[in-house]
Amino acid sequence: MPWISFASSAAKLWLLFLHSKSTLIREYLPRGTSQKP
Repeated sequence: MPWISFASSAAKLWLLFLHSKSTLIREYLPRGTSQKP
């Protein structure tokens, strides 16, 4: 079933996007104001 591999790759891309976004937020915001992970 090709949709399973598509879903897994999409989930990996989504997790990578969330991880990079949270890292960018931690870099650009001051350390005291970042409360959410």
